[in-house]
Amino acid sequence: MNATVKNLRCTICSAPISIPKNSKDHVKCPYCNTDCILDGITKNSEIAAKENINSGLPLSASSATLHKKLVTALSETPSLPLDIFEKGKIVREERYCVPAYCFYCNGSTSFTYEVGNERTQTHYQNRDNDHATHIEWTPGNSTAYVSSTFFASGNKKTALQIKELYTHLDPNKLVDIEDLEFPADVVTYNYDMLQPVAFTEYVIPLVDQMLEKKAKESIAKLNYRNFATGGNNIQKDVTRVFLGLYHIVLKYNDQEYAIWVTGDGEKIINEGMPQDMQLVKDIDAKKQAMEQAVTSIPVPKTTSDTLGLWGSLICGIILLFVFWPLALVCFAGTFIFWLIKSKKLAPYKAECTNIRTKFQSEINDLENREKNVIQQFNAQKKGMHGIYEKEVTGDENAFPPCQTRQTINTETNYCPNCGTQTTTEKNFCINCGKKIRQQRSPLL
Repeated sequence: MNATVKNLRCTICSAPISIPKNSKDHVKCPYCNTDCILDGITKNSEIAAKENINSGLPLSASSATLHKKLVTALSETPSLPLDIFEKGKIVREERYCVPAYCFYCNGSTSFTYEVGNERTQTHYQNRDNDHATHIEWTPGNSTAYVSSTFFASGNKKTALQIKELYTHLDPNKLVDIEDLEFPADVVTYNYDMLQPVAFTEYVIPLVDQMLEKKAKESIAKLNYRNFATGGNNIQKDVTRVFLGLYHIVLKYNDQEYAIWVTGDGEKIINEGMPQDMQLVKDIDAKKQAMEQAVTSIPVPKTTSDTLGLWGSLICGIILLFVFWPLALVCFAGTFIFWLIKSKKLAPYKAECTNIRTKFQSEINDLENREKNVIQQFNAQKKGMHGIYEKEVTGDENAFPPCQTRQTINTETNYCPNCGTQTTTEKNFCINCGKKIRQQRSPLL
C-alpha cells in the first residue's frame, strides 16, 4: 500500500514534514534529524496487505466542515444552554481508520397471497331478479427481486457508528488505495468481527425488509389478504475497505459530548448534546399550568340545548316524509338550539383561547432566547473556543447559514363576534369564523 500522509509535524521541533509515498514506518525531520514514527500509516499498510484492501473513504473533511457539523448539531438540540458558545470548548479531534466489509447483494423471495375479486350473482325467484355481490378470493404467488450495496464494520468497537453513518454509502465514493490520504496520528482498528457475523447482524435484516417492501409494492393495486413470504435467497460479493471516521469532542461544564462524522464530512451522528434542564423544566411547567388553567374554567351547561337540537333534528327527518311543512319548523328549531348553544359556549371558548395564547406566548419567548443565541453566534462568524477557533473564525463555510426572520405584527386584537383573542395579521376568527375588524377591547 502506497498512501500519502498529511498534517505531520516533528514531535521535537514541530517543523512540518513532507512524507514520501513510499515511507514505511518512520521519516526523518529535515530540521533536527529526529526519526518520527508513522504508527498509523504503518498499521494501515499492514492491514491493507493482510486483508487485501484496495479501496476506502479517506479522511478528507476540513476543519471548517467539522466545525460547521458540530455547530449544526448544537443548533438542532432542543433547550440548548444559552452560554454554550461562551463556555463550550472543542477539545479533541480524533481520527479513525475502520476496516469494513462492502456487500454487493442480490436478493429474491417468493411470496403468496390471496387476491379478492368482486363477483355478482343473480337469483331468479317469482320472476324477480335478486342480485348479490360477494368477494371471491383466489390464491396467487410471485417473486420479488432487489439489488443493493451495504457496508458493515469489521470492528466491534465502531459497529454502531458505521451502521448509522455508512450502511448505505454510495460505492462510487470509494477511493483507490493508492490515492487514500491518512493523517499521521490516525488510529487504525483491526478486523475483529467475522464477515458472516457482520452480514447476519447488519445486512440480512435490511435485505429482508427491502424484499418484503418490493413484494407488497408489486401487488399494491390489488385487493389482497394473507400475504406471506417464503425463504429469502441472498447472493453476495464481498470486498474489504477502509472507512474514515472523525470523533469530535466538545467539553461543557466539565462534561464531554461528541459527534461522529464520516470521512468526507457529509453525515453526522451525536451521542447527546448539552441541554439546559432548568429550561426544559420551565417549559414543561408552563405547559402544565396552561392545561390546568384551561381545565379550571367552568364549562357552560348546554345539555338541554343539545337535547333540543338533536330532538328537533330527528323529528324533522321523520316528518320530512309525512308532512314537510312541519319538518321545516323542526329544522328551524334545530338551528335556533344550535345558535343558543353556540352563544353559551362562545365566552368559554374565547377564554380558553386567550389562556392558551398567553401561555404559548410565554413558551415561545423561552424557546426564542435559544434561537437568538444561535443566530447571533452564526452571524458573528467567530469560531467556538478550542482547537478550531483560530482556523475557522471569519470563514463562512464553518457556520450554518443564518436564517432570515420575518417580522410579524402580533398586536393583540379581539374578534368582535365572540371575543376570541387574535392578532392583527389574521383575517378570520379561529373560533367562530367571522371576519375580524380592528378592535382593541374584547366583546363583553
